[in-house]
This record gives sequence, structure tokens and C-alpha cells, in this order.
Amino acid sequence: MVLVSTAGGALLQGPLISLMMAFLLPILFGGTSPMPVSGIIDQLWPIIRAGLIAGVVVSVIIGIISFGFPMLGPLIIMSPDVQSFLQGIIIFRLLAGGAVDQILSEANVQGSVYPGFWMCVGFAVITGIFIRVIALALILLFSHDKDSEITGGMLMVLASIMRILGSLLPVFMYASYVRLSILKLIGG
Repeated sequence: MVLVSTAGGALLQGPLISLMMAFLLPILFGGTSPMPVSGIIDQLWPIIRAGLIAGVVVSVIIGIISFGFPMLGPLIIMSPDVQSFLQGIIIFRLLAGGAVDQILSEANVQGSVYPGFWMCVGFAVITGIFIRVIALALILLFSHDKDSEITGGMLMVLASIMRILGSLLPVFMYASYVRLSILKLIGG
């Protein structure tokens, strides 16, 4: 049951992350404003399709790891942070891959602009630390009034929001790495 709900959540989460990534893509490549809503509407199917593909891929990964490594699955892959990170990378590659290839071919340069496995692990570790530090700060901030149900509810809402936003931080680091690698390759 946990596997089904986790995989189903990944399938629903993918298109939402994809819409957000499409909206922020110009900023992730160094622009000053997000994609206009009209641009998102014009490209709605490719954006949703990228999210669905990412959701399916992450669901398959969850299934493989859960059945192949039952102790590892719940600790790593079933974490919403890891799911968002994996989906964000897949979506970024699907939405921006063509533009990256076009930029490199127009500049007549070759080379890899994407971070490797260990760099991605580093991004995830940095984010994990960041999320825990923010969670600890929120707990310390709201722990003075332990009797209030409103305080506990507010803490849970804030922690959930920070976890979701924090889980996308490594995707933004990934995109920044790609942008800076492109600039380094084309000499800009």
C-alpha cells in the first residue's frame, strides 16, 4: 500500500513540478523574468508530458528499489525530497535539453554541461542539511508555547512548505551548474 501511494504521489507530483519548472526556466538560465503564462499555455502538453514521464520514471525507480532493497527504499527513495529532486532533474533535461544542445551547436563547442552523479549527491546532501536546519529553527522558534494547538499546526504547515521548497533547491543548483557550464564552454 505504501508503494502504491508513493508511486501514485510521484505521478501526480510530476506535472505540477513540470509546470513550475517551465515557469522558472528563463530565470534558471539567467533571465530576469519567468515564462509568461501564455507561453506555458502554448506549450502545455509538452510540459505536462515531461512531468508525466518524470513521474513514471521515478515510480519505476521506487518500485525497483523497494522490491530489490526493502530496507533502503523507505529510507531514501520514498522520501519526498528525493522524489522531487529526481523528478526535477528529469523534467529539466526534458524541457531544456533541446535548448542546451542548440546553444552548444550554435557556439560550435562540445562537452558535457550536466553534473555527474556525485555532484548530484552533493546537491542532495546540501539540501538535506538545509531542510533540517530550517526545521530546527522553526521548532526552536515555536517551541516556547507548547500548549497551543495553533502553534503546533502552524509549525506543521511551515515545515511542510519549507520541505517542499527545500526539496527543489538541488534542482535549482543543478540548473545553475548547467548554465555556468554552458557559459564556461562558450567563453561567456
